[in-house]
Amino acid sequence: MRACPGELADCGHACRTDASTEDANPWRAIEPASFEVVQRRTHAEERLQQTMGRMTVHLHGRPKERSMADAMDLYLARLRQRGVRVQTHASKTSVEAYLASPPEGSTRFLLDEGGEDLDSLEFADRFRAWTLSSGDVHLMVGPPDGWGRLGANLPRLSLSRLTMPHELASVVLLEQLYRATEILRGTAYHRGSAQDEERT
Repeated sequence: MRACPGELADCGHACRTDASTEDANPWRAIEPASFEVVQRRTHAEERLQQTMGRMTVHLHGRPKERSMADAMDLYLARLRQRGVRVQTHASKTSVEAYLASPPEGSTRFLLDEGGEDLDSLEFADRFRAWTLSSGDVHLMVGPPDGWGRLGANLPRLSLSRLTMPHELASVVLLEQLYRATEILRGTAYHRGSAQDEERT
């Protein structure tokens, strides 16, 4: 505070001109103990992430349609910090080599219209189980001509009983993965039916 003209002890005017360095510091009110709490939480989250299973979405070939590529990039950006990554394989990769690409011993699910049919809440529950497991999970979107007779012993998931292009199936899968994370976070992104409201 600087003195007002006339050297009055208390003039009642707002004569303060410059904030002190102490008041301008946004961290002044945070005690050292607060930093220790944040640091402990960060380390705990890092340890938890190290024990959680990782999830990889496998795509057979890069999307040729620009709109599909843009949609994939949108959800990939949202999923980047949520334990989901995407691995794109060359379109000339044989189905045999494609199926063998995940590390030996990891869990593989093939996306197939004849696979297990889950709604979004059931898929979110499955996603939570995958992330809490210690093993890695690989979700594999089939090539344009399908799986043929290969991979018959592997579990399969269906996004719809409708047939759709594999590029569109990739977008739908990524969106559902993002939706699953939002359901588990309890956000308003998922606006389901009244029955869904009761289940959550």
